[in-house]
Amino acid sequence: MNKHYDKELSEKTVPELISMHQLVPPYMASAWKEIPKKYTLKQFRAIAEILLALSKDNEWKAKCILLDEWINDGSVLGVISRLSYQGVGVVQKVLTMRSGSLSKQNKMYLADVCQQHAERAYKYYKKAAYDDDSEAQYQYACLLESGMGVSKDLAQATVWYRISAKGNNEKALFRLGAAFQNGDLFDQDYSNAVYYYTLAANEGHGLAQCLLGFCYEQGYGVNKDMSNAIACYRRSVESDCPFGFALLGACYFFGKGIKEDKEKAFSLLYEGARKGSKDCQWQLGLCYHHGAGTDQNDSEAEYWLKESADAGDLNAQSFLEQFYKERQN
Repeated sequence: MNKHYDKELSEKTVPELISMHQLVPPYMASAWKEIPKKYTLKQFRAIAEILLALSKDNEWKAKCILLDEWINDGSVLGVISRLSYQGVGVVQKVLTMRSGSLSKQNKMYLADVCQQHAERAYKYYKKAAYDDDSEAQYQYACLLESGMGVSKDLAQATVWYRISAKGNNEKALFRLGAAFQNGDLFDQDYSNAVYYYTLAANEGHGLAQCLLGFCYEQGYGVNKDMSNAIACYRRSVESDCPFGFALLGACYFFGKGIKEDKEKAFSLLYEGARKGSKDCQWQLGLCYHHGAGTDQNDSEAEYWLKESADAGDLNAQSFLEQFYKERQN
């Protein structure tokens, strides 16, 4: 449990906390009222903290909470799936990540619980979407894209992402940018990706700021410009985007467009690693292993490499395997 929120998450304040931070949007109020109040205080605290993490676009934090303690709790997984589309995505990811440790029967049960909750959420998102709520329009588009709670319909998903984007919804703007970059909803077009990333970045979307910077660094859809790239990475860090810490840290580490400063790089990577970025965690492990920007410490290196590897980072998994082989020799 994150100590930062521990005082807020007391027995008397959990419902107030959820309301105060608007963790459940107004159009989902009825869905929240349908949630049985039979859960334990510990479950409510977990639900509140996961919703709080998702409200700040910190999926890493939400995944860590679920993986640490709640992966087998269908009640918690179901509530998160009903109240937040991002929650649906996070639940899907953690079930996949832990598929080897879950029995087939339990995995099917948990997936079915989440599907049922998503189906119940669908009607609330749809109604609010037609009532011109840009956030609901985005969430509705996400459900149509994923097929959770409704038949998958990519054409309609695209329509609703565009409608939401017209309301300057930063998540919808970001999704359109990512769709053009990845070529998954449209033909790949980096110029359009930069266009939508710029709009989302101006609305304060941390990951959009980060990926816009990456486009400037690599020259995707725009002329290469390391000054603009670093400016975007700085904005991303100010927005508390964990991936931004990794990219800005790499600039300081290698002296890309900025004076090399390995201690500054280490500080950024450490902060990003603590926020749950697997990219920062594996790079931080390398810093500790090689004594770059900090004292050499293989115990710390192993800890952070393992954190990153457990989160699915292939670089960390490969390096950790080599790390153990070197130790044996």
